[in-house]
Amino acid sequence: MSTLLLSEIFPPKTGGSGRWFWELYRRLPRDQFLIAAGEDPRQEDFDATHALRVHRLPLSFPTGIISRSSFRHYRAALCQLRLLVHREGVRWIHSGRCVPEGLLALPVKWRDRVPYACYAHGEDINPSNSELCPRWHQRRVYDSRELGWLVGLVLRNASLVIANSQNTREILTRRWRLPATRVQVLYPGV
Repeated sequence: MSTLLLSEIFPPKTGGSGRWFWELYRRLPRDQFLIAAGEDPRQEDFDATHALRVHRLPLSFPTGIISRSSFRHYRAALCQLRLLVHREGVRWIHSGRCVPEGLLALPVKWRDRVPYACYAHGEDINPSNSELCPRWHQRRVYDSRELGWLVGLVLRNASLVIANSQNTREILTRRWRLPATRVQVLYPGV
């Protein structure tokens, strides 16, 4: 039985959440945790430097989430994720963000009955601010209602939401109206 971290941003990709996940999950028992990380051209060299169980999946969606071309990418990633979940006996998923990782964990929960926790970093739960979410505005500016609906769907269906600060927890309980019992704070202090 394993727990799976699902994160597009994981070394060798740079980013605060990717570094946080690296520092956290490399300290957990390797036989109980595995990682499904986004692909990167430098992944082979990096993955040779550690003993973590890392599986690389196509988690980058070049045209955002809601488009015909991104749906094909999303479906391919979901198929690979479900195969990994079944092959490795995954019983719990930790989603690195609401979108896109949480959107992949959600159908796995519905179809395979694998619950998920979702990390919330602050900027990812504020979809109306396009400056903080440039990835989802690359080719098409999404109406904040679309992105807000997706984020809300992921948050409402998560068994647990892990906030990176008290401020993020406050946003989750007030703006998104999540029960305080389903939101836990885990400071990125590692």
